Order: sequence, then C-alpha cells, then structure tokens
Amino acid sequence: MMAYNPGQLDTMITVLSVTPSRGTQGQKKVTTAVYGKVFAHLEPVTDEMVADDNLEASTTMSVTIYKIPALTTRWKLLIKGVTYEIDHIDPQDRLSNYCTLTVKTIEK
Repeated sequence: MMAYNPGQLDTMITVLSVTPSRGTQGQKKVTTAVYGKVFAHLEPVTDEMVADDNLEASTTMSVTIYKIPALTTRWKLLIKGVTYEIDHIDPQDRLSNYCTLTVKTIEK
C-alpha cells in the first residue's frame, strides 16, 4: 500500500454511524447519527463491463481516512451531498494510522 501524509487528505467528508435495532413490535429499526467530519483522500474508480450486450459503467470510490476503531461496513459516508455505502475496509497495515474504504453510491 501507498504511504500517505496528512496533506493528501484534502476533502472533508461526513461519517455516519448506523445502528440496527428492534422496535417494540419486533420491526427492524435503523438509527443513523453523524459520527463526525473527517478529512479524506478520494480516488474514483470506473469499472466497465458488458451486460445484456450493452457496455455499462459502474463508478466506485477508494476513500483513505484515518482509522476509526468502531467503523463497520454498516456505516455510511456523505461525500459532497451524496450518500455512499461501505463495501470494504482495508487497513493499510497494522501500524498505519490510515485505512482505505471501497464505497459505492446508494443514490440513483
């Protein structure tokens, strides 16, 4: 993995914590709260594929941030007004302060 310095974390994003629970009738409830605003390094990645004889493109993003110990793939990111879900959390290494998240948009 690439070594980062704090100067490369140049975009402010919002980290949203998501907590699932059960309501009084047993229904699923999801509580979303703002964990905080953090600086990140964004790298959009466009994947092209052929599906049903059409060329389709899917855009995901690699987001590098400081590690958040409680972060899970249930959490979401708000980047420039667009909500993203977290697919993968990849620590750069055990001693690094950074992790790279693979995210995709959940808005159409």
